[in-house]
Amino acid sequence: MRATRAGLWALESWAVKSAGRPLSSLPIESRARVVEEWADSPWRWERWALRGTLSLLKSAHFDDPGM
Repeated sequence: MRATRAGLWALESWAVKSAGRPLSSLPIESRARVVEEWADSPWRWERWALRGTLSLLKSAHFDDPGM
């Protein structure tokens, strides 16, 4: 849980670098654009951070018995 939370905060803060505002304060279209930029980034650390956080979120989602 701590790793997921840390990853989410990292992504939230990372958006300030590319969009000038935290990820949660951006309109949905801008959020999608920022995440797509990270996924296609030439900087592997940015792609890895996104993939790692998304993997943790997917795991938590599918571990939920209500899903």
